[in-house]
Amino acid sequence: MILKSKARKQKRQQMQALIRQNGQAKSIAQYLKKGAGYRYPLGNFLKGEPQWEAELVEELETEFADIRKQLGLLGKIRDAVQDYRKSLQS
Repeated sequence: MILKSKARKQKRQQMQALIRQNGQAKSIAQYLKKGAGYRYPLGNFLKGEPQWEAELVEELETEFADIRKQLGLLGKIRDAVQDYRKSLQS
């Protein structure tokens, strides 16, 4: 369990975008953990942002959630087709 937890933490750290200024690394992106379903929770992330920006991000996240759902369903179809092909070969 500890190794898996460390591996996940290291993976998240590798996913950060950094910029170096005066020899120091500064984070320029924030990792967001995906919520339930296909959406990312944006409530805390958008606090303090201008309303127009928050509305735009929410609208785009809705579109991206739909795309993530479609990709998930296409993946399930692909897996079912592969399983079917394997069953024909047996």
